[in-house]
Amino acid sequence: MILKEIFESLEKKLDGLEGAVVIDDDGIALDTYTKEGSSVDIENVGVEAAAISKSLKRFSESLNVGVPEEFFFKTDKYCLLVRFISEQLTYCAVMDINQSVGKGRFFLKTTSWEMAKKI
Repeated sequence: MILKEIFESLEKKLDGLEGAVVIDDDGIALDTYTKEGSSVDIENVGVEAAAISKSLKRFSESLNVGVPEEFFFKTDKYCLLVRFISEQLTYCAVMDINQSVGKGRFFLKTTSWEMAKKI
């Protein structure tokens, strides 16, 4: 696991973190983390997030609004946070819905910088 230390630091900082994944545009996971006992299929989340990310990049290009940096969405159970590390790599984290999304976004941003240096 290339990014194990970064995922572990994210887990310590974010209560309610269910899992995290770094995935490329082809849907191949570079590394994953899943909280013990979590029902979240983090690899599948990563594959779907990569597909959404591709669409979002095309959308941004067609509107000429700039390069996307992040997005998130909530369901009744979880919040999915997604941050672009590079043109090809996407970083996703799944959090419990009752936790701070702002805190999650902040720590995803700061740990994504660490990841960019390691990858």
